[in-house]
Amino acid sequence: MDKQEKEQWIDKLLIFCNDIVEESDRGMPVTPFDFSETGNHYKLFKQEYQIEHNNLTPALKSCLSRGYLKYYYASLPYVGILLTEEGQDRALLVSLARDIPVESTPNIHIGNLYATAAQIGDHNIQNIEIIFKELVEKIDNANVPEEEKQEAKNRLKHFLEHPLVGTALGVGIQALLASLGLGV
Repeated sequence: MDKQEKEQWIDKLLIFCNDIVEESDRGMPVTPFDFSETGNHYKLFKQEYQIEHNNLTPALKSCLSRGYLKYYYASLPYVGILLTEEGQDRALLVSLARDIPVESTPNIHIGNLYATAAQIGDHNIQNIEIIFKELVEKIDNANVPEEEKQEAKNRLKHFLEHPLVGTALGVGIQALLASLGLGV
């Protein structure tokens, strides 16, 4: 399993856990998961995504080491696991990002240069900024109480402030946060 595929499994796993937490009346801190080979949550996940346990194990290990999941009680491997706030943040961001429509741009003709959806230079930082601006705009326009909007924006800010995110995106996070109205 390559890194990109593992990240995709991590996203699926966290979204799966978050969906169960949100359907539960118990909430995140007391909704334990059983992803052992015979565990009920693994069986449900396998039924939905057709993945063998040995192929899911790298994603589980990464989620635990990154703090997306944690052990509530540690009696057996992958039994008694909880979704953390960081895990829920990632699940929500991935879910929201999937809902943002990709807009096509017209062809551009500059002399002998032909391109579709092109950006000259700056490592596509403008495109990254546009995506996050649209995300903040959708949060602002959501039909939910202001407290929930603020919580979502705070979680987005927390996610963007992680040093690895800035490195991965190749942008100045403080400048990006300021342009999104989430500055310090």
